[in-house]
Amino acid sequence: MKYILLSLSLILGFNSATYALDGAGTQENPFKISTSDDLFLFSDTVRAGFDSAYAIQTANILLEKEWIPFGDKNYYYKGTYDGQHFEIQNLTINNDTLNKIAFCGLAFHATLKNITLKDCNLSTKGSYAAGICNDAQYSTIDGCSVEGTIAAKSCCAGIIAQTGYNSVIKNCTNKASITVEEDHAGGISGIVQNGSIIFNCFNEGNITGRKYLGGIVGDIYYASLAYCGNVGNVTDISGKGYHIAGIASDLKGTKMTCCYNTGIIKGGEYQIGALAAGNSASNSTFDNCFYKENCASYGDGTKTYALGVRKGYVPQDDSERSVTTFDNDEMISSGALCYMLNKNIPNDAIAWFQKCGEGYPRTDSTLGIVYVATELNCDSSFNSNTTFQNTKPDNIIVPDHIYDRYTCKVCGHIDPNYVAQTNGVYEIGNADELMWFSSFVNDGHNNANAKLTNDIKLNDISIDSVLTDSSISLNIWTEIGKENPYSGTFD
Repeated sequence: MKYILLSLSLILGFNSATYALDGAGTQENPFKISTSDDLFLFSDTVRAGFDSAYAIQTANILLEKEWIPFGDKNYYYKGTYDGQHFEIQNLTINNDTLNKIAFCGLAFHATLKNITLKDCNLSTKGSYAAGICNDAQYSTIDGCSVEGTIAAKSCCAGIIAQTGYNSVIKNCTNKASITVEEDHAGGISGIVQNGSIIFNCFNEGNITGRKYLGGIVGDIYYASLAYCGNVGNVTDISGKGYHIAGIASDLKGTKMTCCYNTGIIKGGEYQIGALAAGNSASNSTFDNCFYKENCASYGDGTKTYALGVRKGYVPQDDSERSVTTFDNDEMISSGALCYMLNKNIPNDAIAWFQKCGEGYPRTDSTLGIVYVATELNCDSSFNSNTTFQNTKPDNIIVPDHIYDRYTCKVCGHIDPNYVAQTNGVYEIGNADELMWFSSFVNDGHNNANAKLTNDIKLNDISIDSVLTDSSISLNIWTEIGKENPYSGTFD
């Protein structure tokens, strides 16, 4: 049936015989959007008060006049728009007097999904601009992609300018170039906050501005960030800015999980990070994250690490973070990086996919799962000879550890069976067993229990022997619980 908007026609002066939408705008019978006229009328309908309208796009659409966003301060959009992966081409807004420009302006308890913007051109000297939505609260943005150019004075992004209040952005990709004159820009969102979630997202667009710039998000606090990748360059055009990073420019109260960056991150004077930036190490945590070696640097060319901070705040290196670097593109294209990104995901879940031999790891399951194709090292890691493929092999050989005393000569693994247990207690009777127990605890067995069964001399040799014979090696003690607190019982 045709849903004739007579009241709207009277308000806006339309000919109701010309302007009609197929459908009723309900969940059971959504509006069918197949033409440019349909799309503009849908926007008019929402702005006139039907803010909970449901709509599905049923064809590619080319826009030939400047777009008017639906969802504004009078009527936040509260419905569902499903683009069904059809394209909206040439979405254009060029108005230097406007703030808050996007396909959808303000979303509240709304769903925007499967929307594809191609060759969009959004530009304003005001603030807040994005491809899909300007401001999303309690809303879900799923499966959207944006190509084109987006520019604003501040707070600019490919998908959502500002994300807040338990909103979710997932399965989204940005290829648009993002430019701000001042601050807060990201490939996916300019700002993410207050319990929101951003995951399974990817950015290829270049980000430029002066401060708070990130490949995925400009500023994120008290939110969740996982399974996101950036290959776009992030550049401080002033040379004096701060908070410039590959994934999130300012990470507060948020863990970054299974993310990676290969884009070039060039910043100003301080707080430039390969993955994140910010002075608070305690609030910036990483789990199984990766970046390309030397991808991030200060304006003077000095290398930075995963977390970029002002000098004097926290250590600059990655030694206490779950972060790995790689220094060649072969690791990316071969599938090695994709394999490692998936390695520590709980319940053996798969988040990253790639066609081996080309491209980048993405969260697109159509690309295929990456499997190890050849023999692994004895610790199940791979080496320079390991290859990868998209079909699951019948069998992967993992060689046995080769122990010298209690440590594997190949990978450094600590033999868990070097000392036998009796009633849950390791009985320590000599120097080797005591050295083993320290290594075993510090290898992650923090609650192991032990008791001594003999007096022990760690080094039963004279100092004169050590001074005259360089071949003698000493047992150098490493304290139990060196990195993490010891919680067992030592008698």
